[in-house]
Amino acid sequence: MINPAPTPRVSRRVPPVPREVVTGWPSGITAAGLAVVSAADAPAQRTALGLGSAAVESDAAYADASHTHALTDITSGVRLVALSADRTNDNATPNTIADVAGLSFAVVSGSTYWFRAAIPFTAAAGTTGSRWSMNGPATTLLRYRVVVPTSATAEAVTHAAAYDEPAACTSDSPTSGLVVIEGIVLPSASGTLAVRFASEVGGSAIVAKAGATLHWQQVA
Repeated sequence: MINPAPTPRVSRRVPPVPREVVTGWPSGITAAGLAVVSAADAPAQRTALGLGSAAVESDAAYADASHTHALTDITSGVRLVALSADRTNDNATPNTIADVAGLSFAVVSGSTYWFRAAIPFTAAAGTTGSRWSMNGPATTLLRYRVVVPTSATAEAVTHAAAYDEPAACTSDSPTSGLVVIEGIVLPSASGTLAVRFASEVGGSAIVAKAGATLHWQQVA
């Protein structure tokens, strides 16, 4: 009996695929990209991107897009208050000066403030003059200017260095006009600085109109 020739064995091993050895960063990578991919860990990558700690903060650490602030939350820069309603002085006694409620701000002893009030007003008659001024705590320095219209084309200007100046009302007034008061105050006691007004004629109204503003800023 003749034995058949043996069948050749076929190797099933797959030859290894040569691996490419990377000896450097791909061409074209930017310095910023290189800084990120070569960073040692995630904190180093955040630093490379300039994210700081913001990237790991909880959502609760940030305000919603609808978040708002009240005017009283603002503690630096130029601030303002505005009248939301008319304020009237028609005291039966002529030249009785009173605060314009709502046109005031708190001051702190030793701090210097700039202020400016712009007050649209009406008078009951053209023969009813008005008086406008400031009031507040004791001061080391107080200088302000009061500009009051006395007709459609004229005005009275007072350069004041004390509260409640000028001492007298104007003798005439347009039935509508704009008063401007501007100055600097350095209080020596804490308190409230307020705009004031009076009517020349008892029972004849001077009205500070809604929309009147008082701006101020701590400057020193």
